[in-house]
Amino acid sequence: MTVIGQQDNQITDFQSVVDTRSAQAQTASTTGQLLKQIPGITVSGTGIANGGNIMMRGYDQRGVKIFVDGIHQPIDNTMNKLGGLFIEPSLISRVKVKHGGSSVKHGSGALGGVVSFSTLHPNELLDANKNLGAKLFSSFSSADKHFSYGGVIAGRHQLVEGLLAYSQRERGPIRIADDSILNNHERIKNYFAKSLCLPYRGTNRYFFCPSI
Repeated sequence: MTVIGQQDNQITDFQSVVDTRSAQAQTASTTGQLLKQIPGITVSGTGIANGGNIMMRGYDQRGVKIFVDGIHQPIDNTMNKLGGLFIEPSLISRVKVKHGGSSVKHGSGALGGVVSFSTLHPNELLDANKNLGAKLFSSFSSADKHFSYGGVIAGRHQLVEGLLAYSQRERGPIRIADDSILNNHERIKNYFAKSLCLPYRGTNRYFFCPSI
């Protein structure tokens, strides 16, 4: 018997990356809309602001692994174990999609692929010589009466960086393909906090800092 293999760091994947600084990504009102520009991904759902399901290669979220900041988000953790995307798009910095089976790197449950979301880092809002930064955002769509607004504030103090965000989304009735109206009234509030620890000056040591 002959066995032929590769080192893990030599395995190539078909990947797609979405940088949310692009003009197309900036106009996305839901996380699902960020992914629609990626070939091979279908986001199912009725058009509501949150809760769309990712499908890849015929697999739903039982065959697609989802990570947020490197942490696996199992379907068992979602409402009624139905899956769904519940990430505020304004807080996403980057989306990386690996197409096809990724069991070698990510274990079982990734036959369809892997979707990794990276949330905003405080450095993205802070200048090199500033310890405080902020971002405000708002959007409106006349098609579904969608309105959203919110803000993010980031700060740095010695060895600790962090950010705090709040957003609110409101959405009205949805016009579907047969020109009928789907009764829908949403008001979703999102809270997000993140803290990071920097290495101690002049050393490679890190101080413990919790993520919230």
